[in-house]
Amino acid sequence: MDGTQNALADFFDFVGLSPVWLLVILLGFPVAVLALSEWLARARRGGAPYAGAVALLRNVALPLLALYILATQLADVESGSTELKLLVSLTAVIALIAVLGIINGLFFAGGTTAVANVPKLFLDLARVILVAIGIAIVLSEVWEANLGELVTALGVSSIVIGLALQDTLGNLFSGITLLYEKPFSEGDYIVVGEVAGRVVEVNWRAVRLETREHDLIVLPHFMVAQSAIVNRSRPVKPWAQKLIIGFSYDDAPNRVKDVLFEVLAETPGVLLHPEPEVKTDNYNDSSIDYEVEYFIESYRVHEEVKDAFMTRVWYAAERNGLTIPFPIRTLINREPRSQESREASVRGRLADAARMLSPRAEPPLELPASATRYAHFGVGEQVIPYGKRASGLYLVLAGEADLTTVDADGDRVAVVRLARGDFFTEIVSPGTRHGLIEVTATTDLELLHISERHLRVLANRDAALAARLDEVSAARRQQVEGLRTPRVKTSVNGAADRTLRVP
Repeated sequence: MDGTQNALADFFDFVGLSPVWLLVILLGFPVAVLALSEWLARARRGGAPYAGAVALLRNVALPLLALYILATQLADVESGSTELKLLVSLTAVIALIAVLGIINGLFFAGGTTAVANVPKLFLDLARVILVAIGIAIVLSEVWEANLGELVTALGVSSIVIGLALQDTLGNLFSGITLLYEKPFSEGDYIVVGEVAGRVVEVNWRAVRLETREHDLIVLPHFMVAQSAIVNRSRPVKPWAQKLIIGFSYDDAPNRVKDVLFEVLAETPGVLLHPEPEVKTDNYNDSSIDYEVEYFIESYRVHEEVKDAFMTRVWYAAERNGLTIPFPIRTLINREPRSQESREASVRGRLADAARMLSPRAEPPLELPASATRYAHFGVGEQVIPYGKRASGLYLVLAGEADLTTVDADGDRVAVVRLARGDFFTEIVSPGTRHGLIEVTATTDLELLHISERHLRVLANRDAALAARLDEVSAARRQQVEGLRTPRVKTSVNGAADRTLRVP
């Protein structure tokens, strides 16, 4: 036993290493290299963001550590030498950077954990502070620097730097406050003072907003911190839009509310839940004001939805005989139309409509105003929604509209494009009395509606008109039913395969 111990002691004296350091060199470093290589390979296969930090640790920090051990244990380099101090300092700084990169990749990158929502500015500041602490430890332990004197020197110089960079530092700390409170996030639509836009970036100095005009506005943090911030995207995504619309004192409030609710139900982009609201808001000098409140998907589309709604309000007011009055301060420099002039205009329009319906009638066809109703529709508005009943006859005075139905496959298909002089009536399913057509305005559309009772009177008086009505109605019904008839499909073996699904 004594001989063996003496032999091992002679071997370690020959190698110049203690048993512990020899074990570290022979086993520790190979195992560390293998472990880091395996980790690096898995990180690269998975696209992990910390793969570069692992490579830095394996390819740089670990070899520098091995070089330090060899220099101190085999080459007998003095621990106080400048070369060794530089080696230790470089190894410590690189190892610290690699470890911080790995931590950042594991916990703060990729958005897979709750801590991934920590603002980038906080991460940058924490990284700088940790690197500064590491450098201070290296200076104190390796270079034996007096940190007290260094802190005193930095304290004096920081006053000068702070005065020179007070605006920059003010931005920095304002940014820290904003990021801590998090009144908004990237992608939110905010209003700061008179500036509105979508947040595209929040960095250490400023907030960047993209406006609807695709302008980029850079707001320093101290300006944002000193202003009221309106977040249009929080606390919930649907955004409530409020509008004030005035109607005449001659229009009954409940009638106005019914019309506005109908317009809201037909306006694309208006959500039905939460339900829209229409309230009488104020008795103004020239109008009764109504507050309309509705919800939309997000603030991003508020101008488009507002445009669609306000456009439809005018057409709905025209169709329903409501008046949107001029402001009381407006001076109208024209003579109001007399009652005789208005009646003459109505008679001319009805005579024109009568010639469209029956151009060869003798005596000319007469359409009394009491049996007709003039209607004006805007682009995209539905005259007859699918499935609804619509009695009487509609005559196109101006504009165009699409008459569509639903085929056997459940798809909307066009039946005919209606233009000036065309007319249409309802087409219903015989069994269910369910409306089978839909009529939608493709341009500004002017219609004259003739009641069903008076239409029968006209047809009894004018045989040509009755024949034309029957011919057009029968052709339309045949075309609609043909589109709705289930198609016969041919299978691979040639047998007929009849589709039975009919909406």
